[in-house]
Amino acid sequence: MRDLSEQQKDNRKKSKTLSELGIRDCIVVQELTPDETMRNIERIIVSAALQILDKRGLSYNVPSRTAANQMYVPELDRIVLRAVNTRLNFTAQSSTKKATIFTRVLELCHKVLRTRIHVTKRDLFYTDVNLFEDQKNSDAVLDDIATSVGCTRSSLNVVASDKGVVVGRVQFKEAGDEIDCTKMGIGGKAIPPHIDKGAFIFF
Repeated sequence: MRDLSEQQKDNRKKSKTLSELGIRDCIVVQELTPDETMRNIERIIVSAALQILDKRGLSYNVPSRTAANQMYVPELDRIVLRAVNTRLNFTAQSSTKKATIFTRVLELCHKVLRTRIHVTKRDLFYTDVNLFEDQKNSDAVLDDIATSVGCTRSSLNVVASDKGVVVGRVQFKEAGDEIDCTKMGIGGKAIPPHIDKGAFIFF
């Protein structure tokens, strides 16, 4: 039996960092605690509020996620974003809608983190269907917010819907409960989307 999180830590120790590879000016996205994520969201909100109070309007600097701004790092076998921002300006006709959605999703993510709950991307969409219109709009902004905050999407406590099941001789702990997949019957155990709640896995 081995703690999966320990294996992940070992793998991270073996891999080099971007700075060690001499790569600068890239967006760093990492797993953050709920409190760290909330603080980063609050910095964005305070910055937006100060703009409004200074009569400078409302705008957000959002990391560009276009294909041209993506760079593959073979040493890490991962794609990173260069530190290039696009500006979402509430007063510009081309970005008013997206700036509004960004503000709303930012508010919802902060509320989810503050209340210590998890929601699915679908749940998030249904909180304001009239504004979002299509789930693709809220999903895209959710990814923009994650990169702006410097965290993974799971750090925002927003997860994908359950997909797939586990069967066979697998056991794991989920939120402190030991799950034995050999005792789940013929249907299997649904794979939990809350990766921060699953601490151990063993066979």
